[in-house]
Amino acid sequence: MTFTKQTAHRIHEQECFNDALAESGLLPYRIPPNPNASPSPPERGRQPFLKGSNYKLFSTRSNGVFLPPRWGGKEATRKSHLEVHPVVSHFFEQMELQQHNHLRHSRCKAPPVYLSPDTAHMSPLLPQKEHLVSYWQCYTECDMWLGDVGQRWTFRAHPNYQNDGPFYDWAYINFDGNLYPCKIVTFVLNKATGNRYALVHACEEQDAGNLDSCGFQNSLLFSHWALEYDREKSASGEIIYRSKLRLVLVESISSVCYAFEDVSGIQESYSNQENSYAGEDPNLVSLEEAPFYWRSHKHVVAVCPYSEWKDKFWGWK
Repeated sequence: MTFTKQTAHRIHEQECFNDALAESGLLPYRIPPNPNASPSPPERGRQPFLKGSNYKLFSTRSNGVFLPPRWGGKEATRKSHLEVHPVVSHFFEQMELQQHNHLRHSRCKAPPVYLSPDTAHMSPLLPQKEHLVSYWQCYTECDMWLGDVGQRWTFRAHPNYQNDGPFYDWAYINFDGNLYPCKIVTFVLNKATGNRYALVHACEEQDAGNLDSCGFQNSLLFSHWALEYDREKSASGEIIYRSKLRLVLVESISSVCYAFEDVSGIQESYSNQENSYAGEDPNLVSLEEAPFYWRSHKHVVAVCPYSEWKDKFWGWK
């Protein structure tokens, strides 16, 4: 039985490895080229740009009234209903509130990154009456050059792709010289500065003790991560975990990331009781089998960045 499980796991890893190769623009069973030998594009070819569908997230604080998000361009060309996840709207509202409190009282902390909303005269409610409204301009795609695969790459973050629900790509993002897998939630353009941002749900490393207690082990190509959540206590005393999003420049995106989540999508919050054993009775699951049934809102398995493969397979200097 043990041999059968090990064989199944190795076959599954091989399939994941092939998927990772295909996702990185490589053919299965093909020896990857040396990333250091990737051709460099002309300087103008390195510049990232936002594209795809665009939509506006209106600022409730600046406008004084709630305005629903709205697609840009012609409504007739839209193939999906716009459904922006509440955690995205909440992030921008809290960012603006935190900045407002900081300007009023210096002892209040400023947001890590503040992105001021753009303004324009438009008619968000009544077609015949225009108002000066504040909003953040969001996009569903970002096209940029990735040196590790030697070509331009398009990352996607769609709130409701073809009416089938959200579609979020993963990427490795550089935080202070270290790469962390992140789920991209949306892209934002600041028209005043021309800066392009990505709103991401980042991962943090799991310590060795936590991995051992869950029965997980990092391998040559796969590593275990935990999505970032803020721990809070509700009025009833229950511990609640709320999603922690970060706003980063798209230039900090370093590499494609192929990731597997226990629970897909974005969770606004969850409690320990909402983790599960994939429908199995926890009292009937043995300690050895627990890792194969346990489902956690935090747990993510990610393929290591392609730029590190040279250290694992070749002794390049």
